[in-house]
Amino acid sequence: MYETIAGGIAAGQLAILSVASPDLLQSLPILAEGLEAGATFAAEEGAVAGEAGVRALRLPATDASLAGTDTLGYTLPNGEVYLQPGLSRVEQISTLRHESVHAFFSPKGSGPVAIFRQNLGQWGYNNSQLLRFVEEAAAETYSSGSLSKGLMHPLVNPYGITPGGLLLEGAAVGSGIFGAGYLGNKIEGGN
Repeated sequence: MYETIAGGIAAGQLAILSVASPDLLQSLPILAEGLEAGATFAAEEGAVAGEAGVRALRLPATDASLAGTDTLGYTLPNGEVYLQPGLSRVEQISTLRHESVHAFFSPKGSGPVAIFRQNLGQWGYNNSQLLRFVEEAAAETYSSGSLSKGLMHPLVNPYGITPGGLLLEGAAVGSGIFGAGYLGNKIEGGN
């Protein structure tokens, strides 16, 4: 039932982190959600979850259809994260950091309101170059730690974002915000 990270973990299995791995946990906020409350890191390999000093960790699922593709991972509208199987630890960390931003923006839950919010968020991501650019740039900036890499990522990868589309949509949004502010000022001022 429990395996160490070094032994390789299939989707959804629990893992025991050794004391040497707290930096992994700190760099992966999405993994911290899977930790059992009140537990601590395992003091030695082979410890059993539930014993004092042991913390169980549920890793994101993998999607076999991603094997051999350029896509390292993705996030569903409900925040579930899937990774390409066989990624190195460095690739897992980078991909999980990137996908954790998408998961942060994804409404959790399975009720009708949550599903409506998930569908609305996905519609906005699919239909707005500006929203898609901002989310992908934020995710890559967080993943890489570099603002310049983050800003270039959505433009050089196949997200369907063009500089012209960004400028046009940005101008439309900016005009709408400026117009609403101007109208609100005129109504309030009585002029």
